[in-house]
Amino acid sequence: MRGGAWLSSWTICFAVGVVFLTTCAQQVYAFRMEGYLRSHLYLRQERLRDPDEEYYLPIRQYMTLHLSEFSQPGWSFHSSGWVRQDLTNDESDYAFHRADDSFESELLTGYLEYRDPNRFENYARFGRQYVFWGGIYERFDGATISRELPGGHGWALFGGIPAISDYDNSRTRNRVGGARVWFRPVLGSELGFTYVRKTEAGDLDREVWSQDFFWRPCHWLEISEHASYDDITDTVVDWAVYAALKPHHTMKLSFSYDESIPGALLPATSILSVFSNDKIQEFAVGLDWYPDPNWSAWAEVVNYNTESPGGKFPEHRVDGRSYWEYRLGTRYYYADDAHMSLELRHVDPPERGIPFVEGSDEYESIDNGFDRLRFTNHCWLNEMCWTSFDVGATHYRDGVNGSRQSFDVSTTLGFRPSSRLEASATLRYVDSAVDNTEFQGLFTVTYWFDRRIKNGVTQDLLLERDHRDSRWRPHTTLPVERKYSGNRIE
Repeated sequence: MRGGAWLSSWTICFAVGVVFLTTCAQQVYAFRMEGYLRSHLYLRQERLRDPDEEYYLPIRQYMTLHLSEFSQPGWSFHSSGWVRQDLTNDESDYAFHRADDSFESELLTGYLEYRDPNRFENYARFGRQYVFWGGIYERFDGATISRELPGGHGWALFGGIPAISDYDNSRTRNRVGGARVWFRPVLGSELGFTYVRKTEAGDLDREVWSQDFFWRPCHWLEISEHASYDDITDTVVDWAVYAALKPHHTMKLSFSYDESIPGALLPATSILSVFSNDKIQEFAVGLDWYPDPNWSAWAEVVNYNTESPGGKFPEHRVDGRSYWEYRLGTRYYYADDAHMSLELRHVDPPERGIPFVEGSDEYESIDNGFDRLRFTNHCWLNEMCWTSFDVGATHYRDGVNGSRQSFDVSTTLGFRPSSRLEASATLRYVDSAVDNTEFQGLFTVTYWFDRRIKNGVTQDLLLERDHRDSRWRPHTTLPVERKYSGNRIE
């Protein structure tokens, strides 16, 4: 068992104990149990250019569980996690390979919560949990308390052991904690201040102060702002503003500016600290248009400016040069919960940057421009079966591995006989200049449950819900390498 895993096991046992005791006492107590079980069987065949072939076949089980509506008002329990078993070798989780064996597991959340029945905004949480406060993102094992005062003002505190250090033997010496206060000076606004402090093995690792502001004075105008200051480096590491304007009920115009130093908070021992002083500036203008209830279109222009002082290595310095990205897209709903969409992206950065491998032309450079077109379609075939289709094509400005083209196509067939159960199968073919040619397959089975139990009588709440309800739309994303996409407020 890995270092720190004892705490995860303890939390899992605690969760199981809560479920067991609650179930045994169902003759006396009332509660509601809802969530889902989802099983993924993922197949990946990679055709390398040597020309050997590699196969990956992991099976992953996800679970989310919520217990609420106890006879004691205000109390609830929430948990989520996954386990993975490799059926072929030790490298099925190839994008996030961290284990020395073919079995991995992780408890994502597992906490007990109390909310004031008379004031829902006041709550306390105990266990593994997340906090998202004014730009602060933490997952930890500990406690959180939040209280809202009259007038909408409030404060919150959290503290515990960072959960991100599950694989660190010194985890018991790691600590994270912070606080937040917020005010609502005018109607529709909120001004907040957040502080977080984190130590690794007793040494200060991160200390950040954040400020955020949100204001919606009317239904057609929205303004937000956020800033973060790193006390260790004495630097403003993130500053962003956003404004959205709806001049007409069929149109939304948005403006945003973000200036950040993503690597400033990395430990000095990190290999990525070579780029720790890199500053990224991003300015975007977007237009969303809804000419018809069944038709929407969007356009966005983004300007990037990246300057790389080079961190500890001046030879990696790259002077800032701005470039543009253009995005166009449209979506049309042509039947009940059926739609098709088309999106085009054009990126043309300057021919300067740091290649992934210095001095090698076989790997893509981070400054390579491209044009990308993607078409998707999803529709129900009948009351129980649905299908989706996705195709994408990319043309690179500079050759990658001797090619300028990439192509991928996938199709999914789903079967949902009831609001409780869904099975889907996805097949994907990728002919990529960057990631090699490969086949991918995903078979998914999902079981939802939502039951209210009172004095031994069980009520199935899913029977009251249409099995084609939008809440249960298909989950067909293949577990391939994660890609970052900027936030968009819809």
